[in-house]
Amino acid sequence: HHRKLHQQLHHRILSGRRVGRRQAGGRADRLTGGRAPDAENLGGPPIVALIHVTQMLDEANLRVSFHAGHGDDATGRRAREIIAQTSVEAAGYRTVDGVSPSTVVLSDPTHHGGRGERTFINTLGAAATYAPAMVDDDFFDADVCVFGATAIVPRLHDGLTDLLRRGRERGGVNVVGTVYDFRNEQRHPERPWPLGDSAQSFPLIDLLVCDREEALRISGCTETPLAVA
Repeated sequence: HHRKLHQQLHHRILSGRRVGRRQAGGRADRLTGGRAPDAENLGGPPIVALIHVTQMLDEANLRVSFHAGHGDDATGRRAREIIAQTSVEAAGYRTVDGVSPSTVVLSDPTHHGGRGERTFINTLGAAATYAPAMVDDDFFDADVCVFGATAIVPRLHDGLTDLLRRGRERGGVNVVGTVYDFRNEQRHPERPWPLGDSAQSFPLIDLLVCDREEALRISGCTETPLAVA
């Protein structure tokens, strides 16, 4: 199996990287028999996007600041070690209650006649603890504020409107990157997925990055052109 160091929290970008973490426990350990992973890597939409930005703008002399939460555990400490090897400032990467968020990937290359199959086991952990009040003012002292994958950080996602407002008041460009909103899909499959208070959030978002399915579900539309409009 494969462990994805998966820290799907919230971050800011002046130029930026984002990092992820892993935590295997409970059901995952029972499925794997406690076996160590064959490989592990950093993952999650936010960190991948920020890493790409710093790679592309390496000579631009931009400042990168990462704001998120991790558990007081080996996974969180390992994440900090990895971040320390990058150019990312991690003063806003704080220890909060709960284990560090992670995803365990179980891969069976022999399934489906050799076509293979993967199963993902996600541990929300500290992502359920991280809240808007934990985002300090330094996050908003930026040219660009990025809110990535907040649907996997419930309290942050529910308070997204106020965070966007703070970014706008400080003169920053607000970028929101979405992911599949399992929580709201399970709660109210008949309703559009909210972005905080969507009616108030949309005017505060300068760039919304999502795939087709996310665009349809967030907008409540059934056709792509209508969702884009």
